[in-house]
Amino acid sequence: MARQGPTFLTSAIGDTWVEAQWSLAGIDTPRALRVFTNPFDPSQQQEADVSTQAWRWTGLPPQTVMNLRVDCLYADPPEEKPSFLQVWTLSAPSPAVSPVTGLRARATWNDVTLEWDSIDPRANVLQVQRDGPDGHKALINIVAQPGISLSNDDGSVQPMVRYRYTVRSITPSGDTADAGVSVEVPAPPAAPAPALWRGPEFLGSTLDAHPAATSWGPGRLDVFWLEPNRQVVHKWQEGGGAWGSETLPFQPYSQQFAWFTAASMGQGHLDLVYGFPGPGPFDVFRHAWYSGGQWSEESFDEAMPTMPASIAMPASIASPGRVDYFCWLEEGHLGWKYWQQGHGWSDLADLGGTMAGRPAAAAWGPYRLDVFARSAQGTLLHRWFDLLHGQWSQEEDLGGSVASDPAATCDLEYLYVFYRNAQGTSANRGRLIERHRKSTIPWSGEIDIGADLVGPPAAASWPGTPHVFYFDMPVATQPYVWHRWLA
Repeated sequence: MARQGPTFLTSAIGDTWVEAQWSLAGIDTPRALRVFTNPFDPSQQQEADVSTQAWRWTGLPPQTVMNLRVDCLYADPPEEKPSFLQVWTLSAPSPAVSPVTGLRARATWNDVTLEWDSIDPRANVLQVQRDGPDGHKALINIVAQPGISLSNDDGSVQPMVRYRYTVRSITPSGDTADAGVSVEVPAPPAAPAPALWRGPEFLGSTLDAHPAATSWGPGRLDVFWLEPNRQVVHKWQEGGGAWGSETLPFQPYSQQFAWFTAASMGQGHLDLVYGFPGPGPFDVFRHAWYSGGQWSEESFDEAMPTMPASIAMPASIASPGRVDYFCWLEEGHLGWKYWQQGHGWSDLADLGGTMAGRPAAAAWGPYRLDVFARSAQGTLLHRWFDLLHGQWSQEEDLGGSVASDPAATCDLEYLYVFYRNAQGTSANRGRLIERHRKSTIPWSGEIDIGADLVGPPAAASWPGTPHVFYFDMPVATQPYVWHRWLA
């Protein structure tokens, strides 16, 4: 014959591969060969030189019948002559050893326990390995026995770090099989409350509303919330004496939920912004202020045109006649806008960031603003602004276990932040946590100040005395407002 396809000679066969050899016959010599590299997809082809005498097909399914194809390609005139080889791949070999089954991990802040259900009897040794920020570690070899578990690995795990553990089953002949599991080590438990925290003091009943607090000077406290009759209540205290109380002269809310934020520009002046769910995708905000012995109120829509999900004010003011507003913008960014006496409103600035909730702010000294927010991972985020140089810091993650929006305040020396953690008896109830720092010392750990709360707290202070306000539900149908302070 003048023209024909290749003649298959011998083949070697495995479970996922076949290697075949061929020779060329016929009077005419083909210009090239075409190998169909995937027996199940004719579109996968590759041309080969006529000197090619063998091909290895890989990635094949085990124990399967298939036809392998190689064509001779001729010229003058063009012509294709195919040849086929039918093969049956072998069965997949059984593994020399199987991994442990049911591998799982349990972690506390300084301990990881690995457990498993069964071990292949062909394995005589288990090797435990760990991968994490400190690199790869071969931790221990133990005799492979059913029911054995590993606790506390080598004692070097770090809180709030994710590790990957591998348990390798090893036979006497050196065959291996791996099983893996990942685990995140939780944060350390909150430190016990110092004896200096006083209270709790009962202040009244509330709806599902976020309270707000501020101070216009030494010895003065002002706190706001929504009463069960849907009226805004204002309570104040002078010099640690009895609480005064008033209902603000505004129309009652029609909604059950609301949040508040408060600030003061100085003696005898209060600013209050409060919001509630509005029609459509936006929320409704109102601005009230106390000056000259009387209250006034206005819509807040023009002051914050982007209608953010929430607003936070500093608990004290960085410069006279100024109020700074911080809000949660889309994509987790921090929004900033301020009102300056004699200048009016600034533009709304997008400061970027990765926050996942309502920010809190405090003025730590006359030329510094500190802002806090919860991250999507439930940690505490922090950044600050230097008013003298007009510069914002980078966002830093302070860690912790944060399950609510934070509250912040400061006195002459210390900066304080408060939030609810996730250690409560229900999904929306937790412990009240305090953290603080001084300019010369780093941030403290989480301090449990001895209170359960629902929702976010509010905070205010005067020199040397931080105060925190929160609501809890000791009776299932009625939340109450409570007050604690550091004496």
